Amino acid sequence: GASCGCEVQRGAFSVTAVNPEADALFDLQPQILFPCGVLFFAANRLLSGSTDFTVSLTDVDPEGGGARTSETLTFTIVVLNTNIPPRFSLDFKELVIFEDSVVEFKVASEMTTDSGAGIEADQALSFQVLVGAELFAADGFPTISVDGTLRLKTAQHAFGIAAAIVRLKDNGGTERLGVDIFNLSFPITILSLNDAPTFRITPSLHVSEGGGAHEHSAFATQVETGPANEGGQLLTFVIDR
Repeated sequence: GASCGCEVQRGAFSVTAVNPEADALFDLQPQILFPCGVLFFAANRLLSGSTDFTVSLTDVDPEGGGARTSETLTFTIVVLNTNIPPRFSLDFKELVIFEDSVVEFKVASEMTTDSGAGIEADQALSFQVLVGAELFAADGFPTISVDGTLRLKTAQHAFGIAAAIVRLKDNGGTERLGVDIFNLSFPITILSLNDAPTFRITPSLHVSEGGGAHEHSAFATQVETGPANEGGQLLTFVIDR
């Protein structure tokens, strides 16, 4: 059993719970070590509340053998609530989309305010997405609603990989070392798509009959392969008659 390293004597403390709630409130019921008077117990990490105890001390005369019991005293132990972190699951390991995409679909499920303990159901939950803004439109930064639906819009012509952290937060606070957030992470991969080239032409061309071969150097202008990230592509003109 437990020991406090004190001088061994014949005696014992008797600790008795007054309230029946003590059975659930403590994983290890309160005890007092004899003779040094150290109180020890283990509270149930999922429960809070208070309960009263009575305590008396019985000592045995080592010579006469008679037992003597002290008066009974009472004390109260109050177990204060500590916020349990929320939990959720991601429905995938990686999100893969194409550039110039608008996304809206369910990505998170099994949301709970207290890791499934079922004692903090009155708390409110909210999601936050932590990710760099470079690959997303100003009006399309990733968000997740409380039902787990992701919404985002990629920046025009942007592609690459962004490491995203999804944070679920409750409103239970962090007093007494409570925890109110839970994080999971996943990569968002935006694949590139080849954009169409662009150019302008002179809409109407007038030449004289029998004028022979003609060369118009500025007939096609503003010739572009697409956005700047496609500048290395090769272009050819095709004329359909």
